[in-house]
Amino acid sequence: MSEFQNNPLNDFLAQMEKPESNSVPLEIKKTEQELISVENDEQSIVSEVPPPISGQPAITQETDPFTAALQAAQQKSEKRKIEEFAEKEAVFSYGNANDPITDRDNTFEDLRLKYQSDFPELSDAKKVTWTMVYGKITKSINNPGSDKVYDLKSEIENSKSFLEGIKKAKNNSEKNPECKVKPRVMAQSKGEMQLPQYKDYCASTELAHESDKPIIVIPSRNGKLYEMRKNQIGIFTTPADNLPEFPEMETGFEMRLPKIPISILNDILSFFRSLSNDFASEGLAHILYDKVEKRYLVKIPKQEVTRVSVNCTLEEYPDNWIHVMDIHSHHTMPAVFSKTDDEDEKATRLYAVVGRIDLLLPEITVRASCGGKFIPVQATDVFSEMKLYPKDWNSQITFKEDHVKEPFVQNLYNQLKRRLRK
Repeated sequence: MSEFQNNPLNDFLAQMEKPESNSVPLEIKKTEQELISVENDEQSIVSEVPPPISGQPAITQETDPFTAALQAAQQKSEKRKIEEFAEKEAVFSYGNANDPITDRDNTFEDLRLKYQSDFPELSDAKKVTWTMVYGKITKSINNPGSDKVYDLKSEIENSKSFLEGIKKAKNNSEKNPECKVKPRVMAQSKGEMQLPQYKDYCASTELAHESDKPIIVIPSRNGKLYEMRKNQIGIFTTPADNLPEFPEMETGFEMRLPKIPISILNDILSFFRSLSNDFASEGLAHILYDKVEKRYLVKIPKQEVTRVSVNCTLEEYPDNWIHVMDIHSHHTMPAVFSKTDDEDEKATRLYAVVGRIDLLLPEITVRASCGGKFIPVQATDVFSEMKLYPKDWNSQITFKEDHVKEPFVQNLYNQLKRRLRK
C-alpha cells in the first residue's frame, strides 16, 4: 500500500486532478495591469474630444493643430496691424489745413480751443460739430467736451468693420488710411439749416416715428413739408405753415453758361422772318452749347410747319452738346406761349417765342421750364446785350436835375454813368 502511494505516476495523476490555481506569476500580473491602464487612458482622451456640431463635418485630431495655428497667426497679424495703426497720429483737418494731433489726451473741445485763434469761425462751440473719418468709417461726435480723440480712434481700429475694410483695400491709400478729425461750422447766418434740439428733420415717416424728438419735419411727394408732433396722447401730423429754420425760397433762374451771343439771335430772327414773308408760316430752332469747343451753335431740326403750328422730328445730339434753348416763331401774332407750348415744353431748359416778326423789332418772350413748371426770364438775362452805337455817343448826353430825380429815369441814369466809366 505504501509502495502504491509513493509511486511517481500516482503523484503526477493526482496533480492533474487538482483544479487550476488562481495565482499567476508577479511579472504576468504587472504586465496585465499596465495594459489595462493604457487602455483606460486612451478611452479618457477620446471622451474629451467634443462631438461634432450638427451639419458640420467632425474635426479630427489631425486638423486641429493646423486650424489652431492658422487662427493664432491671423490674430497675431491683426494685433500687429492694430498696433501699427495705433502708433500713427490722428490729423486735424479743416479746409486746406492738416496738422498732426500730438497730445493723445486731447478732447475735441481741446482742439477747438487750440485752433480758434487761427480759425475764428470755430470760436462759437455751439456752431461747431465734429466727425472722425478713418478709412471707410465716419463717426459723429456727440460729446466733444468729454470724448477723447485717441479713445475714439482706438475704438475704430479695434472694430471688425475697420479691419474688414483694410483686408478689402485695393490701393495703398486704402490699406494705410489716415485718421482725420474734421470740424464743421454750422453757419445759420449763411442759410444753413440748424434745427433746435427739440426738432428733427426726417426723410420718411418711418424715420420720423423712430425719432425721439417731439416735433419732426417731413417732406412729402406732393412737394409740401409736413409737421409731426408727438405727445402722450398720440401722433399729430399737419402741413407745415411756419418753418423759421428753413431758408426763404422763391422761383428763379440763374444762367451758369455764358450768355447766348446776340448774333445768334439775329440769325434766327432772319430765318423766322424769311419763313413768315415767303411762306406765312412758323418755325423752330435749337440753340446748343458745345462743351468741348466752348461755343454756341444753332441746329434747325426737320419740321413740318403751318401758319399756326410746328411739328418737328427730334434728333439725338452728341454728348458734348447741351440743348440750351428751343426758340420758335408765332409768325405775325404776339409773342405769347400757347397751351400747346405749355404741354410740349416739359424738359428742363430755356424756351423762347418770337412774335410780330413783321415788325422791324419783333417781340420776344423767354421762360425757363423746371420739369414743366415755368419761370419767366428776361431776354437780357440769357442773350448778350446789343451794341448798336459807339460808346463815345454817351458823352454827349446830359439830363435836367428834376428829370433825373424820377425813379425810373434815375435807374437809367445810373446805368448810363456806369457805361461812361467803362
